[in-house]
Amino acid sequence: MKLGLETKENEVKLRVYDEGTQTEKEFFCDTKLLLAHMSYFKKYLNESDDTDILIHCDIYVFTWLMRYVKSQQREDLPALNDENCLPVLIASNFLEMATRLFLFFLLHIKYQS
Repeated sequence: MKLGLETKENEVKLRVYDEGTQTEKEFFCDTKLLLAHMSYFKKYLNESDDTDILIHCDIYVFTWLMRYVKSQQREDLPALNDENCLPVLIASNFLEMATRLFLFFLLHIKYQS
C-alpha cells in the first residue's frame, strides 16, 4: 500500500511545470479517467500505466482542467469566465479535449453585447 503523495494503483502522477512562475505542482488522476478526457496522453500511456509525466503548462489552467475532468456533479464544475476561457480552451485543444470543453463553453459562457 502506498501512502502520502505517491501514486495509487492505476493512477498517474502529472507534474506540471509553470514556466511563467517557475513553479511545479503535482496532480494525481486515475489513468482511465485521464485517457477518457485528455486524448493527448493515449500515445504515452495505456490504461494499466501508473507513471509520472511532466507537463509544461500554466498551473492555474491545468488545475481548472483537472477540476473539470474530475467533476462528478454540476456543482463541482469549475467556474468559467472572461479571464480564463481562452487559456483553458487553448490548453484543452492541445490536450485533445477541446470537443467536450467546447460544449461546456457554449453552455456556460455569458456573451456580452
